[in-house]
Amino acid sequence: MRAPCVITLWLSVSTARTRTGREPSLCRTCEIRCPELVRKGAGNILCVCNLLSHPWPPPHHRPGANRWRARAGGHTGGIAFGCIRSRGGRGIDRRAMPRPVTALQRGLTRLWFTGSFASECADMSSSLPTDRTSDALYRLLVNAVADYAIYMLDPEGYIANWNSGAERAKGYTEAEIVGRHFSCFYTPEDRANFAPRMALQTALRDGKFETEGWRVRKDGTRFWANVLIDPVFENGRHLGFAKVTRDRTVQYEAEINSRRIEQRFRLLVQGVTDYALCMLDTDGIVSNWNIGAQRTHGHTEEEIVGRHFSVFHTGESIQEGEPARALDIALRKGKYECECWQVRSDGTRFWAHLVIDPLFEAGRLMGFAQITRDISRQKADSDRIAAVSRRLDLALSNMTQGLCLFDRDGCLSLHNVRLLEIFGLTESQLPLGTTLREVIALTLAQNSEAAVDSAYQRHRALIANAVATSVVEEVHDGLVLSISHRVMADGTWVTTFEDITERRRSEERLLFMTHHDMLTRLSNRTHFLEGLDATIAACAPERDRVALAAIDLDRFTDINDLHGHFAGDQVLRMLAARLRATLREGESLGRVGGDEFAAAKAFRDEAELIDFANRLEAALRAPLRVDGQDINTGASIGLAVYPVDAGDREQLLKNADLAMQRAKADLAGAICYYEPRMDEAARARRALVQDIWSAVERKEFELVYQVQKSVRSGETTGFEALLRWNHPERGRISPLTFIPLAEECGAILRIGEWVLRSACAEAAAWDEPHRVAVNISPAQIAHADLVPLIQRVLEETGLQPSRLELEITESAIMSDRRQTLEFLHALAGIGVSVALDDFGTGYSSLDTLRSFPFSKIKLDRAFITEIETSDQAMAIIRAILALGRSLGIPVLAEGVETRSQLAILRTEDCDEVQGYLLGRPRKPIFAVAS
Repeated sequence: MRAPCVITLWLSVSTARTRTGREPSLCRTCEIRCPELVRKGAGNILCVCNLLSHPWPPPHHRPGANRWRARAGGHTGGIAFGCIRSRGGRGIDRRAMPRPVTALQRGLTRLWFTGSFASECADMSSSLPTDRTSDALYRLLVNAVADYAIYMLDPEGYIANWNSGAERAKGYTEAEIVGRHFSCFYTPEDRANFAPRMALQTALRDGKFETEGWRVRKDGTRFWANVLIDPVFENGRHLGFAKVTRDRTVQYEAEINSRRIEQRFRLLVQGVTDYALCMLDTDGIVSNWNIGAQRTHGHTEEEIVGRHFSVFHTGESIQEGEPARALDIALRKGKYECECWQVRSDGTRFWAHLVIDPLFEAGRLMGFAQITRDISRQKADSDRIAAVSRRLDLALSNMTQGLCLFDRDGCLSLHNVRLLEIFGLTESQLPLGTTLREVIALTLAQNSEAAVDSAYQRHRALIANAVATSVVEEVHDGLVLSISHRVMADGTWVTTFEDITERRRSEERLLFMTHHDMLTRLSNRTHFLEGLDATIAACAPERDRVALAAIDLDRFTDINDLHGHFAGDQVLRMLAARLRATLREGESLGRVGGDEFAAAKAFRDEAELIDFANRLEAALRAPLRVDGQDINTGASIGLAVYPVDAGDREQLLKNADLAMQRAKADLAGAICYYEPRMDEAARARRALVQDIWSAVERKEFELVYQVQKSVRSGETTGFEALLRWNHPERGRISPLTFIPLAEECGAILRIGEWVLRSACAEAAAWDEPHRVAVNISPAQIAHADLVPLIQRVLEETGLQPSRLELEITESAIMSDRRQTLEFLHALAGIGVSVALDDFGTGYSSLDTLRSFPFSKIKLDRAFITEIETSDQAMAIIRAILALGRSLGIPVLAEGVETRSQLAILRTEDCDEVQGYLLGRPRKPIFAVAS
C-alpha cells in the first residue's frame, strides 16, 4: 500500500529565497529533516505530517472542526517552505506546487510553497532553508514587541496564535485564548452592535480595518486600543486575518485631558495607520522586512535585507552617530524610543516614532527588533498648534480686552496694558499683589464702600462656581463692560474686561430701529400696536377708556410733488416733533403709514379726551416753515373709544380709520368722532372702490418713470415705473390711498397686470436696453398665476427677462415667507431679477436679506434724508453698504435730493442712486430722453 502524501512545512525568518548549508531538524514522525513547524510545550517539535493525521484546532478548542492550521509557539512567523513527498518513497509531485500559493500580505508572516524542488529527498534536504537561529530570532522579535498584541484569526474570527505582547495586553495565556473567538476582547455594547463581525467584514472588503476603541482584558478591566486587522489570502482564497493591537489607554487619557485643559486648540490626534517592522542582527544589519516596512520606507525586501539600518537615518543623524547610539541605548536600557526624521528610498523624509528592542535567547543577544511608525501628520499638526500658540501669545499681549490673572489667594499676578487704558489707571495704581477687592474698588465700584462690597460678593460668587462665566455691567461714566472669569485647574483664574460700550449703543440703536420709524423717531406700526394692546389690557372696562386717534395728512402728496421728497420728509419730522411735544403721561404716538399717524390715550373723564384731541389738532393745524416757505399740510383726525365704540383692538383701529375718512371727506382739517352710523363715509369708500375697478377700463391710470443711475459712472442703469391715478372728479389720488383699497378689494391683480404689461411694452420700445423696475404687492405674490403671467407678458411684449426687475417690500415677504421664497426662485429660473425695496425699515431686515435671493437692495429714503445730520443714520448706511458688498448684492439709495448726499454716497462706494436730484418721475418718452 502506498504511503500517504505528506506536506512538510518549516519556518524561516528570511525572505522567500531558499537558503542552503544548514542542517534542518529531524521530524520524529516521518524522519524527514526539516525546520520546526509546531512547538508545543517545551521542545515538542511536530511536522505537518502530524497535522494531517490530527485535525486542527484540537477538539477542546473547536468541536466539530475539520480544518487545520499551522501555528508556531504562540505566534506565526517567518517563511514556510514545503514539498509533497510520499512517505518512504523518493518521488516528489512537482505539479502539485509549481508556484507560491500562500501569502499573508499584511501580517507578520508569509507562508510559501516553493516551486523549486529536487527530484530526490536528499536533493530536497540540501536545498531547503535550515536556519533555526533565524526562526528563533523571528519568534523573539514578535514576542519582544511588548507594546503590541499581535496574533492571527481564522476566517470566522477564532484566535489561531498568540504573542507575549497580547498576553500582557489582554491577560490571557496562549492555552486560555487560542481557539476562542476574538469578540471576547470587545465590550458588551460593541458585541451587541455586531462590531467584531463588522470589523472582519470591513477588513475583508476594504483590504484593511483600523480603529480605536475600548477593549476588555481577561480580568474585565477595559483599555483603549488601537486595532489593525488585515485579511490574509492564498490564491484568492481567504485564510484568515492578521491582527495588531496596541494599548493606548495612557495616551488616550492624556489626549482627553489635554483637550479638556486647552479646549480652544481642538488638537486632533490621528491614530496610527501603519507599522514598519524589521529585525536587525547584532551589528544592525537588516535581516527581515515586512510589507508595512516596505510601504513606510519604500525599499523592497530584496533591496534592503543585508544592508545596515542606518540607511533609514538622515545624513546629519549618521554624522552624529545616532544609529550606533540607538543600539547602545537599547542594549543598556532595554529599549530605545524616540521621534526623529527617517529617510525613504526616494530620499524624502518623514517624521517617525521609532522603537528598538534588544532580542535575547538564553542570555545571548540575538539582534534587535525595530518598529517604525510614520507620524508626519501628527508632527505637522503639532507644529501648526505650536505656531498657533505663538501667535496666540502675541495676540494676548496686544489684545483689546483688559486682562488680569489672579493667584489662588486672590491676588493680582499679571495684567496687561489694555486694562489700565480701559479704567484710566497707571502702573503704580495697580501693582502686582493687589487683592480682588482692591481691583474691584479701582475699576468697577468707585462710588462707595457699599458698592465695592456688593460688586466683590457678586464676582466672588461667580468665581466660586469654577466655570467660565461672563456678565455685562454698566459702571461709572456710562462705561459698559463684558466681564469674564475663567477658573484654572490649579485654582488661579483669569478675568477679562471688554469695553462693549459702543457695541451696546449699536444694539440699542438696532433695537430702536426695530421698533421705531427712522425718519420721525416715532414708534412704528408694530411697536405702536403692541403698546395699544398693553394699554387696552391694562384698563378696567367698567371705568377706564382708551381713545385711539387716526391721523392722516391731507395734502402730503402735493407737498412731495411740488417740493420734493426731501421737503416732504422734513414736514413729517417737524409734525412728529410737534405731536411728541403734546404728549402727556399715559399717551402714545406712532407713525403707521407714509403720511399716517396714530395716537392713543387711556382716560376716565371725557374732558381728558377733548383736551387730547384739541392738543393733536393744534399741533397739526399750525403752518410749517420748510426751506423758507410756509407749508400748511392740514390733517384729518378720526377718534374711536374702547370699549364704547369697539370691543377689541382691530375693531377700534377700523372705526378710528372710518372716522378719519369721514373727517377727510367732509370736514378737512377737523376732528371726527366715530359714530355707529357713518353711511356717508361707507358710501364714499364703496364709491372709491368701485372707481378703482373701472379705472383701468377708463384709462385713468398712467405710468411715470424715475431714472436710476450708477454712482461711479453716472450712466443710467434703469427706470422705476411709478403708478399715478388721475380721477376725473377727485383729481390725483395718492397711491398710498388707493393701493391699500385695491389690495383689500382684489382690484390690485387687474391693476398690477396692467402696470406690468404697460411697463414691459414701453421698455421694449426704448432705444437703449435699460432695465425697468416694477413694484409687486403682497396680494399679487399670493396669486398662484403671477409667474406664468410674467412669462406671458415678456413673450408678448418682447422684453428680455434680464431687463425686468421686480421690487418687493419686506411686508410682502413676511405675509407668507415660504410662498414668497418659492416665487423668488421661480423668477430667478426665468431670468427676472428681484430688488428688496425700502430696506432697513422692516421688522426683520437682516433675516430677510439672509434667507431670500435678492439681486439688489434699495436703501430707504429715510436714511438718506439724515445722511448729513445724523451719525446714527450714517453708521446704518455704512453697515448696509458693507453688508451688500459682503453678500455681493448691489445697493441703490432712494430719495437722493442734494449733491452733498450724492457726494457722500459716492465716497461710501454706493452702487446706484435714485431721487429728485437725478430726475423727477416723468412720462416714458421724457424720462428716457433725459
